[in-house]
Amino acid sequence: MTSAVLLRSGMTGNCHVPFWRAVEGATPLLTLIELESLPVDEPLRTRALELLYSLKTTLEVSQNIDEEDRELIMRLSPLYIQRLAEAEEQGKIEGEKEVVKSLLKTRFGSLDEELSKIIEPILSLPPEEFTPLLLQLSREELLERFQVF
Repeated sequence: MTSAVLLRSGMTGNCHVPFWRAVEGATPLLTLIELESLPVDEPLRTRALELLYSLKTTLEVSQNIDEEDRELIMRLSPLYIQRLAEAEEQGKIEGEKEVVKSLLKTRFGSLDEELSKIIEPILSLPPEEFTPLLLQLSREELLERFQVF
């Protein structure tokens, strides 16, 4: 049985044994290689990579790093950096969404269903474009401009 079978079988849950050790011959590096081939939006890939990132952190502070561990750290580093960038981008988007909601609430007293529907279309513009619109256009003008049909 390979680590791909191990991962797909759901054995990565709350095992007391690290998931790559549960099957003989499955290693973190082998698991990583197979995980890299899974689609980016695959929940199993995301969870398994989180576990490997945790392992990476543990290995980096360890005094006894063998060649396989070094290779694993090197292979994980770009994936980890990519994950951090994705999380940063998601945080930026969520922050912009909160700013838009706050501006709409402040300007119009509440955030009703009509105004809620135009938040996503507003966010399709860069902040330097949507901010003046939110501050200058009337409610009717905003609804007309960003109305979703």
